[in-house]
Amino acid sequence: MTRPILTLGVASALLPTLALANTGNEPQPATTPIPEDFSKVYWNGDLRFETEDKQFVTRIGGRIQLDGWYTDDRGQGGTDGSDSDGWRFRRARLDLRGTVYGNVHYRAQYELGDAVDNADPSNTTPKPGFRDVYLKIDELVGPLYLQAGQFFFPFGLDTQQGANHMSFMERDPATVLGPGASGRSTGFATGGSFGERNGTWKTGIFDIASGEDGDAISGRYEGSGRVTYKFDLEESSFVHVGGSASAGSAEGVRFRSRPGTSLGNNLVDSTSIADADGVQRFGGELAGVFGPFSAQAEYITADVDSVTANDPSFSGYYLLFSYFLTGESRNYADGMFEANKPTSPWMGWGEGTGAWEIALKYSALDVDDATNDGQELSMISAAVNWNLNTNARISFNYTTAENDEAAQVDQDSYGVRFQVSF
Repeated sequence: MTRPILTLGVASALLPTLALANTGNEPQPATTPIPEDFSKVYWNGDLRFETEDKQFVTRIGGRIQLDGWYTDDRGQGGTDGSDSDGWRFRRARLDLRGTVYGNVHYRAQYELGDAVDNADPSNTTPKPGFRDVYLKIDELVGPLYLQAGQFFFPFGLDTQQGANHMSFMERDPATVLGPGASGRSTGFATGGSFGERNGTWKTGIFDIASGEDGDAISGRYEGSGRVTYKFDLEESSFVHVGGSASAGSAEGVRFRSRPGTSLGNNLVDSTSIADADGVQRFGGELAGVFGPFSAQAEYITADVDSVTANDPSFSGYYLLFSYFLTGESRNYADGMFEANKPTSPWMGWGEGTGAWEIALKYSALDVDDATNDGQELSMISAAVNWNLNTNARISFNYTTAENDEAAQVDQDSYGVRFQVSF
């Protein structure tokens, strides 16, 4: 049996050569285009190198965010003993992304944070490691793309929102109910658009325990999907709606959150549900932009499969309102808000104003269950953002939060951020 198979293999390998010999033709070289001249080098929010046909693109960027926090908690609260006041680099990253041959895209983003190893998902101390490392191949199967690597779960609006241009310094407490400790994991996804690109959809499967190193070795998976649609109104006005769902295995579940800060105490904590072996999550989102005014809301639930905790269900939501005093509108594309671009960039006193945004938000998070009573957070937040230009920003945040159910904890926090992104 081995000899016939070997003979068939050799014949198959030689067949193209024999055919060429019979026709007298020489083998032709590959016609794949090779980039000869990155003739376009320019700045558009980051440094870009492009060929004239844009088949080959390289973008070099990054971000620096320096945060300062003061919390008036008088040492009274929370579920941990972490410090409430201080300055720290919230993020310091390098970002490389690009396109090769027009249809293969890549990104490699790395956090240059402190060497801190803490298993607490709510610990936002920067830790060195990957933050987005993936490749994306267009039209791999029909119109569908394939994305592979470490990236955000397709779930929710606030979680996936770029940290450079959120209205508040930190994501909402309700987002802790979503999949992934940081919103990212290693996995595979596909998606597309519809309705003349007004609608988007994306679905994927991820290793839920993969971390900043990108390794995915736990064998515990969660599938996730998100659909959005944008209803255009008059100029600079539209309404966005979206929905998300995910389900997967689990090996213990715990939800805890700080009140809109990156330093200080966790004011609510479900504690660990050790025998949890599954979780189902659902999210709804609604947003509207009407010139300089915008509103945004999300509602998220997480249903946990657990015998000892009687299958608890947790929920959270927020309502956010934003207004640009200088007349700009929030930029939007493909189901998410993008960087704000000042109409008149600040070039020095008396030369431009930058873009001034004020925002107000109410948030609620309930991680109460039959075995852990009194874990309900309510929070009011206010923000002032000064976008000096597309790349530089100064933010001021104030939050007042309480957990009156059991711990009788009140906390006021004041934050400032100095940011440059490129």
